[in-house]
Amino acid sequence: MTSVKQGRPANRRHLLTGGILAVGLGLAVAIYATAAPVAENDDIDDMVHSKQYERQVEMLGGKATVLATDLDRWLSELWHGQGLAHTVAFLTAVTALASHLAQRPRPDTR
Repeated sequence: MTSVKQGRPANRRHLLTGGILAVGLGLAVAIYATAAPVAENDDIDDMVHSKQYERQVEMLGGKATVLATDLDRWLSELWHGQGLAHTVAFLTAVTALASHLAQRPRPDTR
């Protein structure tokens, strides 16, 4: 059996990509399993998602403010609990793919 340093470049590429996936997805599973359940506060959720609230925000700051508050709410959900686990899994997949593609052999252009 050959060591990683003496192995073919394709084997090293696959080993690195597999390592990135194993560590990242392992972390995502651990985060998902230990994430506290999201506390549901129906009164606040109903108020924030109500048409009256959106109308008031739009009157104060315009449509851009409504879009900014929606984007802020969505981004904050990505960094807590199970949403964080999904974010870590997605970023792991993107990183592994980018690493794999960056290590591909380049054709000779002479």
